[in-house]
Amino acid sequence: MNLDKQISALQAVRIDIADRNRTLTFRELEGRLLRTRLTFELRTGRRSADGKDWAIAPISSNDAAEKAAKVHPDYIEHERETAQQTYERDVKYAEAETLVFSLRVALDAMPESETVQHATS
Repeated sequence: MNLDKQISALQAVRIDIADRNRTLTFRELEGRLLRTRLTFELRTGRRSADGKDWAIAPISSNDAAEKAAKVHPDYIEHERETAQQTYERDVKYAEAETLVFSLRVALDAMPESETVQHATS
């Protein structure tokens, strides 16, 4: 692969990483909101969206409700998906590192006159 293609590939991977980072940042916010909503629902014993009763009694302590929200199946699923997306982003980081290494090797192997010419074009 020539240098221009390698640089373009690296740029594409880094843009993909930036997009994934943005998505993970929004997921972190969604996770906080989900945990807050679940804590509220557990404290009141009611679902906030549809108003239907839960099958459990309200949890009187805020600390206990927060702990219960952290192990709620909805929150666990959200965290599981976030972990998968983090892994996929980290794979892209590894791909970017490989491309950077390949570029450095290619530049080191080039005669100095070609390196200067490529840098000015």
